[in-house]
Amino acid sequence: MVPNIARNGTSFRGAGAYHLHDKPTPETPRPRSSARVVFTATRNLANDDPHAALDEMWRTARDAEHLKAAAGVARCGRPSAAPVKTMSLAWSPAERPSRAQMLEAADSFLRAMGWHEHQAVYAVHGDTAHPHLHIILNRVHPATGRMLNDWQERKRAQAWALRHEKQQGRVLCPARVERREKGKRGLPAPLPYPLAKLAGGHAARDVRAQFRPAWAAHYRKQRKALARQARQAVATRSIAASLAREGDSARALALLDGLERQRTALTRHLAAQRTAIAVAQARRLRSILEGEGRAPAAGLPRRAAPVTANDNAPRLAMPRNLPGPRPYVRLHAVASPFSRAPPVSFRTLAALHRTERRQLIALQAAARELLRRHGRPGRQASALARQEVALAFANRWAEIERLPPEERAAAAAVLKAEQAAMLAARLAYHGSLATTARRTSMRLLAGLHRAERTALRHRHRQAWAAAAAGLQARHRAGRVARSRARPQRAQP
Repeated sequence: MVPNIARNGTSFRGAGAYHLHDKPTPETPRPRSSARVVFTATRNLANDDPHAALDEMWRTARDAEHLKAAAGVARCGRPSAAPVKTMSLAWSPAERPSRAQMLEAADSFLRAMGWHEHQAVYAVHGDTAHPHLHIILNRVHPATGRMLNDWQERKRAQAWALRHEKQQGRVLCPARVERREKGKRGLPAPLPYPLAKLAGGHAARDVRAQFRPAWAAHYRKQRKALARQARQAVATRSIAASLAREGDSARALALLDGLERQRTALTRHLAAQRTAIAVAQARRLRSILEGEGRAPAAGLPRRAAPVTANDNAPRLAMPRNLPGPRPYVRLHAVASPFSRAPPVSFRTLAALHRTERRQLIALQAAARELLRRHGRPGRQASALARQEVALAFANRWAEIERLPPEERAAAAAVLKAEQAAMLAARLAYHGSLATTARRTSMRLLAGLHRAERTALRHRHRQAWAAAAAGLQARHRAGRVARSRARPQRAQP
């Protein structure tokens, strides 16, 4: 069994035109015949005719807001422009499932994915050696108007396919079994929910402190390697441009291809190093949490601490609060007096927090200024455009040099005009790309700064709560001491 989920679509009739008719050909781009369709079926629809069922699904998607209001569901979120989901279930060519078996497999697949309450049209095709069934699904729920849950839909589909093959008594895809058992990247298994809930607590901070030197050493090496690669890229591009001007464009392109391969290899090597450190950090955290074996009620906070400025979430298959690399400005830790045993006064705490806020504002302003200074797109876009134009016109300039003197001037003028037009076009193209990248970087920086400010506010609230609790404990201790120091009245 091979499930295949396509990208979400926008037109139910477009999906029906392809799945309910024969394939288009150059002679008949819009065929009306349905010779390859063996049979059709519908689910959660009032119409058994597939074309009328598609119109009903379209009306359901259009009335999503009214369905939410009628069901009492919060009318939040924007309506989706792609309410159509198409998928297929393919059997092995050696298998010959019956109609009932195909429908049962499709129903089981939708139940496993949690989509069995949505409207669906089944269409079985017989134009290939392997039997296969197509599903046209409405992403909008017909009763609540809410969108279906497609979180990790392909991974869940493969897990269902493996269970289905095991139930049938014959596993036909051993690669799926091997990948599921060993894992794609050799990462540790995800933490159980109680342990993942504690991943933002004290153990995570201790593990981050242990691995902070490793991350710092990695980023120092990465900075040096990237600077070395940038210097090598400048030298290689200048050599390639000179070779192109001499007419040897083959060697110039070979040099540029080698430079691209080196850049790709360096990027993959650095990514592998980051992954190795993140995996070791996650394993260390998991071993600490499993070794403690404490539940949330045993003295640890019931809620995981929010992501702070030093909480770096890697792009790996592990809990979201685990640490990992993320390149942005870090807050410098300020020694907190309330972490010691004696309680701190509120005046000292307020002064400390004002200092932290000023430090955060200064760091964020420096980061924005650095991005604004080094993110100017003009110089880099101009260099890239001139290199491309030089490589594109190198052979033609070499041919002009071989022309007779009386023809050379006119040909050079024409070629200069073409080169100027192409240079202007490439400048505009690279300038737009650089501007878009800079805007994206500014948006990312703004989001990271918002996260830093939120983390700072959360830390300040915790500090004030701890200081208030310490002050109350001191007052209680003073009252107890005073009550014990009072002289006892003599009994008559």
